[in-house]
Amino acid sequence: GDALLLREAIKNLVDNALKYGGDGPLQIALTVEGGQAVLTIADHGAGIAAADAGRVFERFAR
Repeated sequence: GDALLLREAIKNLVDNALKYGGDGPLQIALTVEGGQAVLTIADHGAGIAAADAGRVFERFAR
């Protein structure tokens, strides 16, 4: 169900941040804003090139 998909999505985000996040610390925060949960993951990796930004939600895009 939705809970399993959400869990997998969060796991993928954290895994990617650990894998590509560089040597700096990984920061994860969960807050509530306007009655909704907001998950923020910040790392010190190279980021996404502007040319690739439009592809980040494509399946299997790197």
